[in-house]
Amino acid sequence: MMKLAHIFLAIVVAAIWGLNFVVIKLGLEDFPPLLFSCLRFLLSAIPAIFFLRMPEVKWRYLLLIGLVLGVIKFSFLFEGISFGMSAGLSSLVLQAQVFFSVIWAVIFFKERFVLNNIIGIICGLIGLVIIVYDLNSNSTLTGFIFTILAAIAWSISNILMRKMGRVKMLNFMVWMSIIPIIPLFILSYKIEGAMIILNSIQHIQPMGIFALGYVSFLATVFGYGAWGWLLGHYPVGTVAPFALLVPVFGIIAANLIFHEELSLAKILAISFIFMGLLINTFGAKLVRCIK
Repeated sequence: MMKLAHIFLAIVVAAIWGLNFVVIKLGLEDFPPLLFSCLRFLLSAIPAIFFLRMPEVKWRYLLLIGLVLGVIKFSFLFEGISFGMSAGLSSLVLQAQVFFSVIWAVIFFKERFVLNNIIGIICGLIGLVIIVYDLNSNSTLTGFIFTILAAIAWSISNILMRKMGRVKMLNFMVWMSIIPIIPLFILSYKIEGAMIILNSIQHIQPMGIFALGYVSFLATVFGYGAWGWLLGHYPVGTVAPFALLVPVFGIIAANLIFHEELSLAKILAISFIFMGLLINTFGAKLVRCIK
């Protein structure tokens, strides 16, 4: 049984991660996507790297996860939001990584599909199809595709982390943050251009500074540090379900701050995806309780 204070901490972390999508959208008003992602990892790594020991993992895992999670996932996520994907929907669509992770686990770890996995994935796919049907511009469709690619990259990094084994998550995230910095800067220089990079840094606004601080320190250092601490004190099955609150906070915050319209189709899509996540997470326990 979790202590009340620890339940509150888990909810706070979920809220921070949910609001992170809103903050990313605000930060993209000051920075181009690839530069923003690069600076995020730079500030996540420095100065924290000088105070946290390197995790006891093989370098190949740091490198691979740094490239897949750091470079590919966050590049696609930031690009997706910059191409018009709403902050609220981004927080939800990104959770498709849960369904992709189940599929990779079946392929690479020979795990068996159980009924709750199948029903959960079907519900999630129905929700994603509804979102595509409801998209109102080519720009938003591009943003949706980028966000799905980010979810796929995240799911692949989950498989790599599983093969890597258990580590101190905060230490790992800080040291992993070193890997994406140079590749993201090169991509930003080649794609976004030196003039845009210089202009963004020279004319940085208070909101841009806040966004960088939030995604680097609050969402990464504090968020993963607190989450790792909770996982160290309670079973994964007790802590992990709190992550389902992330898209809830993301959608509510986006609606309050950006007044993002929630059409009937979007509400239906959100319901299907969230139902899929719940079935995938709790379905097996529910079946055991019924039996």
